Amino acid sequence: MGIIRNKRAGTEERRARVLLVAGEVEQLHKATRALTRWGCEVVEAGSGAELLAALWLEGGFDLIITAARLPDVSGLEVLAGLRGGGGPDLGNTRFVLVAAREDREAHVVGARLLASVVEAPLNLEKLGLQAAGLTRSAA
Repeated sequence: MGIIRNKRAGTEERRARVLLVAGEVEQLHKATRALTRWGCEVVEAGSGAELLAALWLEGGFDLIITAARLPDVSGLEVLAGLRGGGGPDLGNTRFVLVAAREDREAHVVGARLLASVVEAPLNLEKLGLQAAGLTRSAA
């Protein structure tokens, strides 16, 4: 799929930068539209490899939202590597893992790695409110 940037046109203010990673294209685009409406700049990635590429090439994300399980490198593996010093400095970047309710490992490991863990499917209203809070604090 490749990395896709989606910027909200016509605004000059500093917006929260969100890296959004999902294996399902429809879900990815739906969440991107919601976050863009809430004023975020969104970079999309469709795999763990694209997530890593975006971190190295783009950097400066306020929020990373990824599925805990991806077909290649999982969100859990990426987060564990980053928290262990095996990647770019995340600074104050917040990390959200999206996991199935029955995926207890993702919930436990994600919490241990200081990520917020939310249940799939994403509640786009809650996601938008969280992103809006980041947008205000980034300004």
